Order: sequence, then structure tokens, then C-alpha cells
Amino acid sequence: DITHYRHWDEDIEQNISFEAAKLRNLATELLVAKSMGTLVATTAYVFASFVPKQAVFIGTPLWCFNTEFLELFAHFVNNVPTLFIQQTADFNGSYKELDSIVKSFAMGKTYEVPGNDHFYGNINELWIGIGSF
Repeated sequence: DITHYRHWDEDIEQNISFEAAKLRNLATELLVAKSMGTLVATTAYVFASFVPKQAVFIGTPLWCFNTEFLELFAHFVNNVPTLFIQQTADFNGSYKELDSIVKSFAMGKTYEVPGNDHFYGNINELWIGIGSF
């Protein structure tokens, strides 16, 4: 299933907690999340009993990592095998920045793709990254 965020249709601020609650008590074999979806997924895992068996996070927005989000990501990635795909110079956080954080997580792996626009439109590059997982 593809999650559709409420703020896409309504003129309201994005709300991570609201979106995470929509995943309450769901389970999935593979979660693929991009950008804000990585925050939603980790929040849902900790607070809404969302249970993915594996995850691929694309374009993780490091700019918003505070202590709370770092703890959520640590809890998630220490329990769920997670591949992080990040552009070399993503303006939301570079590959090197993300890689240095993910190294501290038990079940995290990183894969670098070229780019700096946070778009992640090269599907072949993404498949190669996923294949390395």
C-alpha cells in the first residue's frame, strides 16, 4: 500500500504523529519510505506498534534530526534491518553525514547515489542500491 499524507490535499502543516498513527498495528514485509516517510515510519514503529520486517529509507532528512528523532531512528534500526539510500550531496543531509550516523546502528547499511536535489529519480541506481541490501 502507498500512504497518502493528509497535508498533500489540505492546506495544513505536515504532522508526523498524525501520519504515524495511521500505521497503528500494521505489519509489512518491506517498508520503502522517502524523506518525511522515514520520520513517519520510525515514529510509528516506536509509538504505534508498526512492524516492518525490513526497510529501505531514501533521502533521510538529516536537517531535522534532533535528539528525539535520533533516538527513534536508533530504536528502529537496531531492531529492523534498514538500508539507507542517500545522495552524495542531498541538501537535506549528505551521504557522508548519514553514513557516520548509521554506523552506530546495529542493523543499518548505507548506499550512496550521485545527486544533490533530493529527487531520487534514477530508478536504476535505487534498484542497484536495494540489490546490495
